[in-house]
Amino acid sequence: MRGLIKSVLVCVLMVLAVVNVVVAHSGTRNLAMGNTGVAYSDDPFSVWTNPAGLGLTTFPQLQLDIEAQPQGSLRYVLNYVEPDYGTGAGGLSLAYTQEKDSDSQFMAAYAVGALFHTNLGIGLTVRYHNEVGAPDQYFAGDFGLQFGHDWPVRLGITAENIVAKALGDTDTNPELAIRTGLAIPVLDRGLVTVEVGNLLAEGTNRELRVGVEVVVIESLTVRGGWQQYVSHKGENPWTAGVSYAQDRYRLDYGWEQSKHLLGLSLGL
Repeated sequence: MRGLIKSVLVCVLMVLAVVNVVVAHSGTRNLAMGNTGVAYSDDPFSVWTNPAGLGLTTFPQLQLDIEAQPQGSLRYVLNYVEPDYGTGAGGLSLAYTQEKDSDSQFMAAYAVGALFHTNLGIGLTVRYHNEVGAPDQYFAGDFGLQFGHDWPVRLGITAENIVAKALGDTDTNPELAIRTGLAIPVLDRGLVTVEVGNLLAEGTNRELRVGVEVVVIESLTVRGGWQQYVSHKGENPWTAGVSYAQDRYRLDYGWEQSKHLLGLSLGL
């Protein structure tokens, strides 16, 4: 049965790669919480936010996120993750976006992660990036750590592009980017997280993100976030979202200025 599921998934991914389907470093839940995730990633989007979170996967999951923007572009991200069957938990993602009147982007990623101790998760991601129609192609590797899954405060750090190789006409490799954060569970009814990105950059180029998640009732969760960084200067810094979960199914909605994301997660 597991082999059949994998075969069907591969076929779906191939079809999505042919039609317009893609990539983001934030899933619907992450975006709703201020585009955070490095310290609390424990779902299929860990492939992008922090592969160390894959070690917390307890059953196979399939996740599809769709983003709509007023400019007319659509963006899709399809993730599949499996728990640790003895060689580490694994995750596969294909993403593609077609911006209106501009070049499209395609990304693919494979990640592995494992718990080396109850409170230590380690993960690696290998990514391929291709901006269709433009000289921007490369392979890159990311490294992630998560600490304190049972602690009052969880810690996370990712190093993006620790290894990078430009392809084709691309002149330079992507720069190393460090992102760190903490997440504080609140009485099993919510989560507060704070992150700082671009730690190697000068002060004005660093990114600050804050996210909050509150469980209203067992099946309903509301989220909010705030973010401030140079690329968003002058824009609305607030984000919001809501989630409905039942058994192994979860439906998420996330909002950021000019963006609406819808996510569906299925436990297999």
